[in-house]
Amino acid sequence: MDIDKIFSAIWEGKEWIFSGIGVVALGFIGKCIIGKKSGENSDTYTVKSKMHDNNNVLGGNNITGKKNQIIQNDNSNAISVKGNGNVAGNGNNITNNFIYPNNDNNLKENADSWFSERFNVLLSLLNDARGFFEKEYTVEYVSSLIGLKNVDELKVYLNQGKEPEDEFKKKFVDVFGVNEEWMVHGRGEFPFASNIKFSYDNPMDILRREDLKVINKFIVVIGDVEGRRHACIIRKRDELCYELYPKYFVLNSHVGGAGTRQLVGLYRFLREADRIKKLAGVVYDASEEQMEKLMKGEFQPKKVEQFKVASNFFDSFMCISEKEIERNKSFGDEEFILVQQIIAANIKDCDRINQEYDLKLIKKNLGEDFQDKEEESNDIDLFDSSTPL
Repeated sequence: MDIDKIFSAIWEGKEWIFSGIGVVALGFIGKCIIGKKSGENSDTYTVKSKMHDNNNVLGGNNITGKKNQIIQNDNSNAISVKGNGNVAGNGNNITNNFIYPNNDNNLKENADSWFSERFNVLLSLLNDARGFFEKEYTVEYVSSLIGLKNVDELKVYLNQGKEPEDEFKKKFVDVFGVNEEWMVHGRGEFPFASNIKFSYDNPMDILRREDLKVINKFIVVIGDVEGRRHACIIRKRDELCYELYPKYFVLNSHVGGAGTRQLVGLYRFLREADRIKKLAGVVYDASEEQMEKLMKGEFQPKKVEQFKVASNFFDSFMCISEKEIERNKSFGDEEFILVQQIIAANIKDCDRINQEYDLKLIKKNLGEDFQDKEEESNDIDLFDSSTPL
């Protein structure tokens, strides 16, 4: 019965309106009408229900929110919650916009997950960064790279929309260097945001503190950040795993005392990494946009190998004698020369204070195998080929 019919019926029996029963009845009708209108015009609502086979709410919970959509997936007890409102319940938890009762862990495992979406993004970024002659990354190829005996061990999660255990997802982190928070927990915006915890300003702290045995090469990328030249350093563990140190290192002359120490530290890092044969043969030159995306983790760091090569940068940069700097003036720009002059003026004191201790740490981090090779190399250098056998 609509509102007009209700008022018509009341008017026809107007004799009883002012009786005691009439006043009570009118009060009840008014309350219903006001409640109905309020419900239509309000974004906020409260629902109390129990979970059955329909699309209701789990576990006798209250759900209060604004413009939320409550959707149950077919054949699943989990409920998707979409909207900006709040969800409150008795003993329920929310993961990836799904409500799960805390007393049933199996429901969480069987609910639709975001793993397949994250995997497809990872696959796309791996292929975007691969070299021209490198094998394409497919589900089958990736499953073999992370050590699975059968591709079905991966496909079951992709095809059935299941969320793997954390240990399974960590395989991708270990093999490809993808961000752990993003891959394992579904948090964060950028798939290749660095996992490395590095809070130091001096690049030499990389050589002082890293297990150098597991690092194949260090790759250096230079480019502008907010209009001034900086450098980034990537550690390459193998052909699959490239990881960025989350730090811009100064490579310009607009420095004070701390910046000067960082410049000298970068020079010493390049010199020592090259000495122990851990430095990649080329330096890459990035645009300001590429530097920003690299630091954020928008692409796999391996992609820098597609960037423009900074021709002769290393050879020119490392030449800091007065004569060599004078010669570089014919080829390098003024800013480059100023940076070299700052390094040349401070390198001797820094080496005098730190070099002996740094070499001991580097040797320790390289392990016994490197020490044996170094001794063998020294023996060859001392050997005089003119000596008769």
